[in-house]
Amino acid sequence: MGFNSKKIQNSCVLAMFLLILAACSQPKMKHSQDLDAEIKADIRWVFMDLVKAVKSLNVDSYLKFFDQEKFTSMNADGSVHHSLIAFEKPFREQSQFIQGYESLEFENIKITVVNITTAILVNEYQARVNLKSGDTVVVSGAGTQVWSKSTGQWKLVHVSSSAKK
Repeated sequence: MGFNSKKIQNSCVLAMFLLILAACSQPKMKHSQDLDAEIKADIRWVFMDLVKAVKSLNVDSYLKFFDQEKFTSMNADGSVHHSLIAFEKPFREQSQFIQGYESLEFENIKITVVNITTAILVNEYQARVNLKSGDTVVVSGAGTQVWSKSTGQWKLVHVSSSAKK
């Protein structure tokens, strides 16, 4: 085997290419982490706006957070809705009995970024709800929300809930 300058030159070019590729991939990893952090912050803000809409008892404002086309839900009673319209009707009916929220607290919140257009938020909640009848109801449980950003805004495409006893 003799000395082959062409092979050495090709090997050097390949090695330099791989080093450049590796160097370029590092900022992308950091960028990906930055993007995840940005998405989590966006979801946290939109979630807090959703909570404000709930506390204000503004059903129309609350429903603006939901994707009109893709929404589904699973309710604490084990039933499901396959559209926002199916979810909206009982929600509006139940809302008529609420005077206001004495408290509505969310804890153990975790946001998981699936990709740049999808995130999942899970939480536990506790609420003291004053009814128009004068009664106060205390409820607690957990929820899962799937958020999607296909139209430039984060919208809920799925919610599910469970109740603690």
